[in-house]
Amino acid sequence: LNEDHWGFFFRNRLMAVEYKNERIARERIGVFTGWKDFAVGGNQPIGRKRHTLLGQVWSAPVRTCIDLEVSERQDRIPFAEVKDLEFKRTQVGERFGPTWSTFWFKLKIHISAEYSGKEVHLMWDSNSEAMLWSDHGQPRQGFTGGGGMCRRDNYPLFHEVPSGGAEVVVYVEMACNGLFGAGRGGDIEPPDPDCSYTLSECGVSTFDAEAWQLLQRVTVIFNHQ
Repeated sequence: LNEDHWGFFFRNRLMAVEYKNERIARERIGVFTGWKDFAVGGNQPIGRKRHTLLGQVWSAPVRTCIDLEVSERQDRIPFAEVKDLEFKRTQVGERFGPTWSTFWFKLKIHISAEYSGKEVHLMWDSNSEAMLWSDHGQPRQGFTGGGGMCRRDNYPLFHEVPSGGAEVVVYVEMACNGLFGAGRGGDIEPPDPDCSYTLSECGVSTFDAEAWQLLQRVTVIFNHQ
């Protein structure tokens, strides 16, 4: 072997040792799980999401299977009065306000037969506080939208969709305020009376419980080291 060959050998040998160190191993695990590129909304670089565990947990939300309607602005009212409200068509991207007002949404959800046997969740983000109600007036779950770590944006509609698909009607009570109010420039500041909130997501996604369990196990082992 000449000098160039030995130089190539030692350079690659050193690289092999370097690539086995703890820092790089942790970075690779972070990429594999998806936590390395994690954002609260689940955003990851295009082209990489489906190659991570985190990217396998949720399918992309489908909006076309939901007939979405909204009421006029309301004060806080009991559910008994909701079904007497007049509803009109609305869509993702609409803004609602001002601060402290309430809007009621009626969602007619059509789950097709292609989802049979799968776990399906409603994905909702109004960038505000909200409450999911059943068609019979039972509160099901609160939502917290926006970009904070307290974000809660999904609810299991069906743990296993029946063969042939299913239909369900639910209501969402959207409160035009955040988790800690509507402070002007910060949570502890006086409230801004003119805030508005954008409905940025209303769709259904499949949930892969097996991928979620594997993600949790790898994450626990990773953080235990």
